[in-house]
Amino acid sequence: MAPASIPAGVLHKPTLLLLLLLLPELLWAARTEQWCSIQGDIDQKPIFSYDCSSAIPKATNIMGEEVNSTETWEHIRETSKHVGEQLREKLLDTKPQNCGTTAPLTLSANMTCQLVAGGHRSWCWDFDINGKTSAQVDSRRKMWTEEPSGRSCMKDNWEKDKEMTSILYRTSEGDCQKWREELLKHLKRQEEPTAPPPTTQNLPPSSSVVITPNVWVLLLIITCSILCCFYGEIQ
Repeated sequence: MAPASIPAGVLHKPTLLLLLLLLPELLWAARTEQWCSIQGDIDQKPIFSYDCSSAIPKATNIMGEEVNSTETWEHIRETSKHVGEQLREKLLDTKPQNCGTTAPLTLSANMTCQLVAGGHRSWCWDFDINGKTSAQVDSRRKMWTEEPSGRSCMKDNWEKDKEMTSILYRTSEGDCQKWREELLKHLKRQEEPTAPPPTTQNLPPSSSVVITPNVWVLLLIITCSILCCFYGEIQ
């Protein structure tokens, strides 16, 4: 599934995108098997990857090894795994028949947080069931809305779960924004040149300095394998 589109005029601000994809597995899958894999991208460049059975995400060269020891890195791992587990439980409680299908259910949860004009923060969660848009909750309305063309099996059930809604709000309003800010600071330090700056003794005076910021996008993908299935009961 393609990531949620970003409104025009927003990409000049750093954006953090969290995508969770939950897929069914066989009933006899062992608990020790990988159920969640995460990949993070910034500006279409991979920055880390790991699965939920590992202790620490593996940083790519663009981030450097120093990031492994930061609190932000550990917080991303713990929070992402926790949100994935909660969404997995919600999917297990959802019957395919209520979604108008007999096929095994897959859930894709797409979280976007960004800093928009005026310094305001915005966020949005988009949910797809079996590849079709089902429901959305965002910072503007702060209420669940259901797509008419999607699977009508999420809104009524999920919006009643105050704990789940609280987790989504807290992750997008607080955690997501903090990750974006902290990772951008780390990346800025990583990209600082090691060579001494050129001398300015012979340069003509300038009345103004123009700084053009880079455009940063962070894509965090979580793939969660559900360790049970909806293929039918075992006799």
